[in-house]
Amino acid sequence: MPDALRSHVFEQLDRLTGEGRRLALAYSGGGDSHALLCFLADWCHARDRDALALTVDHGLRTESAAEAVLAAERAERLGLTARVLRWQGDPTGSGIQARARIARHSLLAQACRDEGIDTLLTAHTLDDQAETVWMRLAAGGGWRACAGMEPLSPSPVWPEGRGIRIARPLLDIRREALRAELAVRNETWIEDPSNEDRKFERVRVRQKLAEFERGGFRTERLAELAATIRCLIAAERRAAVRLAERAVHFESWGGARLDRSLYRRA
Repeated sequence: MPDALRSHVFEQLDRLTGEGRRLALAYSGGGDSHALLCFLADWCHARDRDALALTVDHGLRTESAAEAVLAAERAERLGLTARVLRWQGDPTGSGIQARARIARHSLLAQACRDEGIDTLLTAHTLDDQAETVWMRLAAGGGWRACAGMEPLSPSPVWPEGRGIRIARPLLDIRREALRAELAVRNETWIEDPSNEDRKFERVRVRQKLAEFERGGFRTERLAELAATIRCLIAAERRAAVRLAERAVHFESWGGARLDRSLYRRA
């Protein structure tokens, strides 16, 4: 299994990372991102590529500064360069996770731009995808909302994220498989106690899905639903492009003329 998993992650990295020599990894030091760090170090050596591990210290816990330094040291031990990025925002008040997420993406995107890197890897797993789909369903999202995260998508922040792509090579891999890989490698990781704090919605959803799995529900079904919906959205976009090719005429002065009859039939 470990060799098959390694080969699969290599295939995903080959497919998602493009031609740029340098990549960046959003590296927290937790189990998922440490597993991706290990795979990425092997892949960079095999493909003659370079990667930069970027660790964000949000300052939300007293231990976070020391953990960020430890994460950087672990990345460098495996042959990657590393940078610690520190958030200077207010860690108090409501909506802290949402604000921290935007701050994290902004810091990561700006660091990528500073380094001339256009692809940022994140360690989102199949479990994260299932949790995301569940949360969007619970929030009343329509069917498009259930598409979840894409393997490759633009950075969610602007203008820092302009031209930066987010690649998720672990999106079809279970968290437990990554932990098993780390055990085989005799690697340890940083445990963030907030991952068990039930005041956060994602933690509550994670625990609920674990309870459902113990009762026989396959969490993979939520990720499979997301993949199916992404296929439908892609087909819809292709149809829209074909329609535009037939129904839109661009004028030399920059305007566009639409064939309303074709749009009505569509």
